[in-house]
Amino acid sequence: MPTILIPAALRRHLPNPVPEWKTDASTVGEALTSLCDTHPELKPSLFEENGDLRSFARVFVGEEDIATLEGLQTELGPRDEILILPPIAGG
Repeated sequence: MPTILIPAALRRHLPNPVPEWKTDASTVGEALTSLCDTHPELKPSLFEENGDLRSFARVFVGEEDIATLEGLQTELGPRDEILILPPIAGG
């Protein structure tokens, strides 16, 4: 099963923080939707109201940015890991 690795910055929004989420999704979009269906408090951090991925949310499958692949339609294999990188503010 593909796994979504949830960074600490997003885990703080969860009532029961978990470092990863297993899914049987076949695409990145399905995987993230599944995560947000179970943890709706994450949805505003990941998606615009129209369903598009937020421009500042970087998502990788393995070491590949999905922006250079097929975006949310990027297909997943059973051992793929999805990494979400939230924006990092600097000062």
